[in-house]
Amino acid sequence: MNEKKFWKIINMFDWDNEGDDDEVMKPALDFLAKLDDEEIFAFEELMAELLFKLDTKEFAAKLYGEDDYMSDDMFLYQRCVALVNGQSYYNGILNGKIQPDPDLEFESLLYLPSRAWAKKHNADPDDYPYFTKTSYETGSNANGWK
Repeated sequence: MNEKKFWKIINMFDWDNEGDDDEVMKPALDFLAKLDDEEIFAFEELMAELLFKLDTKEFAAKLYGEDDYMSDDMFLYQRCVALVNGQSYYNGILNGKIQPDPDLEFESLLYLPSRAWAKKHNADPDDYPYFTKTSYETGSNANGWK
């Protein structure tokens, strides 16, 4: 999957349903569920790569300032916000031109591929068979934390 298709899927999010993440993501979920498994896996791989790029000390400092405490999970969920707001927003965050809002998070994005796969196969999302090559977990980008 190329980035153009990835961002097209992200742009399907229905923000008229803001506050209900499942409803916001429903158009993208439905679209992904119609794709081949390899495309669903490729979507997740690209998502992981984009989240990895934001896994940096610099980005964390923009969210937390001088605060010594940072939740690894919350930092991941806050990085998801950069993706769900589209390519321009993501690039603005990545390039330091947009100041992220520390009060926003979008954990649900992380489950979109497994839920789409499960819908496609009428299966449990816990049975999702793919693991990304790139880790998006906080601290995985060792160079970003030097």
